[in-house]
Amino acid sequence: MKRVLFIAAALAILSIGAHARDDGLPAKFVGDWCFAEHIADHLAFYRRGRCANLEVDDWLTINPDSFDVHEMHCKLVVARANKRGDYLAKFRCNDDLIQNYWFSLFNDRLYISGTDRDP
Repeated sequence: MKRVLFIAAALAILSIGAHARDDGLPAKFVGDWCFAEHIADHLAFYRRGRCANLEVDDWLTINPDSFDVHEMHCKLVVARANKRGDYLAKFRCNDDLIQNYWFSLFNDRLYISGTDRDP
């Protein structure tokens, strides 16, 4: 999952207060996404839509209860929203790996970053 990059610095300033526990990710994240651009070393975003070449690692498909990237399937365990509508979610990937990720939309850009923080 080479293109799912950390944006922890940008998301660390977000408040996690007033958590909402959800059974799935909201519709605003669901769909096909394609890697768009690196903004800085640890900051990248995806644009909505299918990638032109699905043979490369640049694609991402999000469902309410899972996401798929090149050679990896991750099933949602739990997700919580903060006041801004960003989601901190725990996934079980490829049946044995536990991963936590932030999901955030800003100006129609999808940001995803891995984190050690638990939802």
